Amino acid sequence: MPDERNTEVVPGMAEAIEQRRKELGMSPGDFTAATGLTGPGVMPVRKGYRRQYQDRVKLGVARALQWPPDAIDRLMAGEDPDPRPPGPALALDSDVIGLAARAGKLSPEQRAKVEGYIEALLDEDTPT
Repeated sequence: MPDERNTEVVPGMAEAIEQRRKELGMSPGDFTAATGLTGPGVMPVRKGYRRQYQDRVKLGVARALQWPPDAIDRLMAGEDPDPRPPGPALALDSDVIGLAARAGKLSPEQRAKVEGYIEALLDEDTPT
């Protein structure tokens, strides 16, 4: 029997996600890896299905698309996923995208170590 919740689509949600993915120069595989989810895990969001998504799904997609944490909830409410004023364009080169794809394979402990290391490096460069 088909899953009834798959039939309702949030207007504009899939299009907004795909547009942002393309703006960032990410392939579908790079996007999936950057979310930290599996292909089947991220597919309902990419298709714009209305569901009660787990926080890890919503946050993974928002992080990968460089949107605020509430972006998926905003899309589901028919709102702009990123109401922040536009700033300077963030260019992601292929090295950064490749790293994001590889980061999706890290365990939570490994990811925490990497994030701690990056924060320490950024703190070193911050003028006091």
